[in-house]
Amino acid sequence: MAKYNIVLVALVINSLQPLIFELLTAYDVIPCTAQFNWQGRASEFDNMAKVVEYFILMLSARVYYRKPYPPPDTERLSFDNSLFIQ
Repeated sequence: MAKYNIVLVALVINSLQPLIFELLTAYDVIPCTAQFNWQGRASEFDNMAKVVEYFILMLSARVYYRKPYPPPDTERLSFDNSLFIQ
């Protein structure tokens, strides 16, 4: 269930966040600089926020998708080399 939730959160972030940033910059909640208009500023904030959010999602997904490995000293591996002649 946690894997599904991670994918769902990623889809919601990807679809709703640009709309939220465009509204915030259009109503001057996020101030615009001389270099960008309000749409460019919204796109800049959206891309910066997505990098941070997907990094956090990647770390949380690693917790749920990682397979547990056995301890390294529990079983010794031995290989028979049929080409080696004593």
